[in-house]
Amino acid sequence: MASIGTPEWLEACLAAAGGHDLGDGPSLTVQFEVAGSPDGKVRWWATLADGTPTAADTGKADAPDVTVEAKWPDFERVLRGELAADLAFMQGRLKVDGAYETFIFEQRAWLSSEPVGDLVDGIAALTD
Repeated sequence: MASIGTPEWLEACLAAAGGHDLGDGPSLTVQFEVAGSPDGKVRWWATLADGTPTAADTGKADAPDVTVEAKWPDFERVLRGELAADLAFMQGRLKVDGAYETFIFEQRAWLSSEPVGDLVDGIAALTD
């Protein structure tokens, strides 16, 4: 198990995604910034091509399509499936800048698909 946003966690997430056919999803680069983690503020980015994660790293992306900011407890609840991302966004718990329509609303069906749900469950299991 690894902490959210660490190089080990990102590597495990990419490896887990490689075993899934995630269907037709978005193509974009997402910058994540999570405040208040046990390690302080955590930053990482991930690139999706047709819904499949193809790259991820710590730090800041050069030109993200979307930036997602959250506090640690809220992000953890979203990751574990205890809080829907669109609900967290509407409640102000998840701040999204850039192509937020794509990130929050246009991918709703993709996010709720069984393969993506299985992947998210797998990632949650890898997470401290």
